[in-house]
Amino acid sequence: LPGKTVPARRTSKKESELPYGLGRFGHQALKVVDVHFAPEWAQLVNGLAQAVMPENNEEQEEWRQHASALARLVAKLALDTEGKGAAVSPADVPQSELPPLTKPGPGGRALPPGALPPSHRRLYFLPPGQPSHTVLPLGPAHWLRQLTSARWVPGKEDGKGKRTAWFRPCEVLLKPDPSKPGLPLADLPADVMRGLQ
Repeated sequence: LPGKTVPARRTSKKESELPYGLGRFGHQALKVVDVHFAPEWAQLVNGLAQAVMPENNEEQEEWRQHASALARLVAKLALDTEGKGAAVSPADVPQSELPPLTKPGPGGRALPPGALPPSHRRLYFLPPGQPSHTVLPLGPAHWLRQLTSARWVPGKEDGKGKRTAWFRPCEVLLKPDPSKPGLPLADLPADVMRGLQ
């Protein structure tokens, strides 16, 4: 919670609507809305992150295509930033202040078709003296944290030579940068690289 204190809530009865068709909540409720990957997507990201780079060139190309397909989707994502406040990237929030990456709880539902995935976990509550609910960001959304912390981007050391390993997105460059020698260069198709820049 912001400031590690429970926010004040109104005392008079009132209800408000949660996003994504999650229902209504009352004047004394504190509701946290977060989004996890569907199990199939979590398995894909975790599978790439745990895979050993194949020695066989044909298998390397197959894994590269899987990673490229995921990166292509990520590059096209539009995010719901309601209640985001000041821009906060996953790296800006101390790990000690974030809940552990866990499986979704029993109350989870799929995002409605056409809904943009939220960039942040959000706290919804009804403060005193306000006509509607307030939304406070609680750090990056679970799906975004998982995507940024997993090793799923294929990279080449110094942008040349053979493919060496999988990297976290923050560990690779999209284009060579002389001021950052030694960092691997992402090994993704040119259209995906452009989309991610």
